[in-house]
Amino acid sequence: MLDLVAIEQIKQLKARYFRGIDTCNLELLRTLFAPDVKISFDSPTYQFELDGVEQAIEFYRSNFTNRRFGLRFAAQGKQFVSRVPFAAE
Repeated sequence: MLDLVAIEQIKQLKARYFRGIDTCNLELLRTLFAPDVKISFDSPTYQFELDGVEQAIEFYRSNFTNRRFGLRFAAQGKQFVSRVPFAAE
């Protein structure tokens, strides 16, 4: 049987994660990650992994910028991001 409460909790967690990314809110992101979080980025042009919450927060800290914007698409548990530089870059 489906656990509708668990499904809703997962949806809310995903929404908070996207809100943290969209608003560059590092403190919110820190509350969402487990201390031993592992994050993988995989595309045709690059592949790398982050190990642990401190490495994840530092990655986001150094990559959030007001000079770029991202287009995010999430499907089947995966997130796809395309970064587009502004004309000034």
